[in-house]
Amino acid sequence: MARRKLEIAWPHLYNAGGDLTKIWFVEYSLRNPVTGKMERFKHSDGFKKLKTVKKRMEYATQLIEDYTKKIKSGEIGFNEVVEYDDLLSYNGVSSYSRRKKAIPGSITIYLSDFIEYKLSEVSERTIQTYRSKMRMFNSYLESKKLHDKPVSLITNDVIIDFLKAVTKERGLSRLSIEKYQQILYTFFVYLSEVKNIKIENPVMNIPRMGKIVDNAPAGIPAKIRLALKKEIEHEDPQLWMSCCFIYYTAIRPGKELRLLKIKNINFESQTITVFNELSKNRRTETN
Repeated sequence: MARRKLEIAWPHLYNAGGDLTKIWFVEYSLRNPVTGKMERFKHSDGFKKLKTVKKRMEYATQLIEDYTKKIKSGEIGFNEVVEYDDLLSYNGVSSYSRRKKAIPGSITIYLSDFIEYKLSEVSERTIQTYRSKMRMFNSYLESKKLHDKPVSLITNDVIIDFLKAVTKERGLSRLSIEKYQQILYTFFVYLSEVKNIKIENPVMNIPRMGKIVDNAPAGIPAKIRLALKKEIEHEDPQLWMSCCFIYYTAIRPGKELRLLKIKNINFESQTITVFNELSKNRRTETN
């Protein structure tokens, strides 16, 4: 028969064999539900100033009683492990495998909560960006054993170290690093304003990182535009109209242009309205 694991070693006194010149303490051990290991806690404050064995024994008896009550009431102990939906998983992972366990209040749970919160606000493509950035951040926290810790332990130093690690590992451009920074800042705003967690946003005063890359496309010269118009307009007028919409109005070629309707175009004011259900940022805009 398998031996049942001990979950609690109840508070007891270590009296150094009655030697008043040595450290006395009350200790107990609890099993950490995440690591599965017993962790010991020692309390020695208050013993040193007591100069007799009798006074130390009386003090120890009171401490043992107090700590025992706190353990039984749940005031002392590790939080229970809870299940949550891991929304950082890669697409294509079956739904049942998204169920994971973590300590309540740990940052890894809030990262998935944040993704779920954003589902109704932004497009699927933007969600993919959020998910990939948060997945990278969570992997870094795992490497530093911070993923199962309270969000209050994620300081400005942790954020800066993460961005430095991403810069070094992936050789990203400055614009890409700033995107990581922007999403992380939004995540901590979410914790403060939606989850009502009292925490100072650690994504502040971040040094500039990443390679400076200028890949802005040059404007198409008028001569080439005329040549393109001559070829495309004759063969496929609708394609040429689409090209003009994209080039002159900056409408995205996905849903924004493909599902655009005549009623969204105001010929008098020469404006186009893209409604929130079509726009990438889920905002209605008129340009």
